[in-house]
Amino acid sequence: MGKGVIHLGRIALGQVAEIASRIPPLDRRFRIGTRLHGPFPEGPFLWMHGASMGECKMLLNLAEALQKDVPNLPKVLITTQKPEVVLHLQSSLTQGVAGQNCGKLEVALAPADVPWTMKKFLHRVQPVGLILGENELWPGYLSGVKRFAKKPAVALVSGRFQKAIPGMDFSGLGFAAMQTSADLTRFQRFAARSFRGSIHEGGNWKLLKWARGAETTCGQSEISGQPAASVNPDVTSFISLHVEELPFLEKIMRQLIALNKTVVLAPRRLEEIPQFESAFRRQNVPVIQWPATAPGHISLVHTFGKVRQILSRSESAFVGGSFHKSLGIHDFWEPLQMGVPTFVGPFCRGAESAVQNLVGQGALVRIPADGSWPQIPADRACGVASLSQEREKILNSYRQLKKFVEELLK
Repeated sequence: MGKGVIHLGRIALGQVAEIASRIPPLDRRFRIGTRLHGPFPEGPFLWMHGASMGECKMLLNLAEALQKDVPNLPKVLITTQKPEVVLHLQSSLTQGVAGQNCGKLEVALAPADVPWTMKKFLHRVQPVGLILGENELWPGYLSGVKRFAKKPAVALVSGRFQKAIPGMDFSGLGFAAMQTSADLTRFQRFAARSFRGSIHEGGNWKLLKWARGAETTCGQSEISGQPAASVNPDVTSFISLHVEELPFLEKIMRQLIALNKTVVLAPRRLEEIPQFESAFRRQNVPVIQWPATAPGHISLVHTFGKVRQILSRSESAFVGGSFHKSLGIHDFWEPLQMGVPTFVGPFCRGAESAVQNLVGQGALVRIPADGSWPQIPADRACGVASLSQEREKILNSYRQLKKFVEELLK
């Protein structure tokens, strides 16, 4: 598949999106019209883009770091496809969560990757460069920013890579920091024809703020790299869980309730809360709403942004996205960073090599495909060693990204 075919595909998808934008229920849910036609913020900006809440929080921390470290950095624009993430980030900025430079940062819905939208978006936003989170390699983003900046001005950070559209042009990408050596190798093989930028094994940048020593957990500084254990842990948490994962976890949850344990469940998608409630009612499991907790009950979380608060009370954590083969594992580094024994399932799509390494080191425990309860607890000392290695990769690759951004501004 060549560039011409990809371009035609983008046009066809745009035409379908235009039709979908005229269907009120679809447009209200996904804000398709806004993504196609704006309004878009007025630049110039350093543009950053992420798909989900976790990636956008990572980019928020990256924006704060660059604003501290790079003189004359323009305003930062963070975009995402999800309206609920935009609302959460805008609320964080209003409350000053993003730090002293939050006035130099804006959040908006991402432009649809169709030719006429990208032309309007780039003219309005005037990006000096683009930083993509994890695997958001949209063809029109790469080619559009390259044409606008007249050089490879796109960076990929915390990159995860399995495959991409055949024939995709990576010449607009000037910098890549991949999470693992396996991601790096796969990307180099796939993009060898067109990618000429610098590439690094850079670790998971969701730990960037911690790695830079700018965050504390439970009142204890994490500058030393030692994860802070939970204070008086009293709950077992299930983080970023999908409703499809309940059948796999049903036996484990029943055991926890039978032992009169306090369980907290944070859904990945808030719209799935009624399905969780219905499933637990059928099993006669009592459900309450977070922040209320009680032994022998499941506390359901109804809002975003509560994961760290939950982990600060967790004696163990189960990471969602890994208990159903159709999903992709979510952030397992955050509970490790906080010193919480962390469990993952048999399906770790998107981070298989990293999970295998951490399980081999004893930092993570993997529940087998039969769903049986593991006998060996996660080793916190191994978690500390793994985090130390990850920190070095993150800091080294961040220094290289900083140089890349400084070159863009010259």
